[in-house]
Amino acid sequence: MHLIKNYIIITLIVLATLNSLVEIIVNLKEEVVSDQANFLWALIFLVLISMWAQRDALDSKKQYPFEYGYLIYILWPILLPYHLISTRGIDGAIQFLGLVLLYLMPFLSGLITYVYFV
Repeated sequence: MHLIKNYIIITLIVLATLNSLVEIIVNLKEEVVSDQANFLWALIFLVLISMWAQRDALDSKKQYPFEYGYLIYILWPILLPYHLISTRGIDGAIQFLGLVLLYLMPFLSGLITYVYFV
């Protein structure tokens, strides 16, 4: 189980990096990334975070409802920090901020490219 969680996080990092490269290349050409591509990134991120949180909840000693993965998918800005802070303390809050920055990395890299290099 622990290995699957690592693969999910590695997949998130690789996809965020690839999406950032796409944002940078498109912004250097003074174009805009399509809304469909941004929606696809958000959907993939939410599905992978839901899978990771469900695996992580199985590893913890706390009892979670059967539909926990779906609840994380719908309410991830509320439930994910609660889960991380209740199982890891302050390290969980830092981990949540890291996941939020990972989600925003493509947008921020495209913004920095557009502002400073175009």
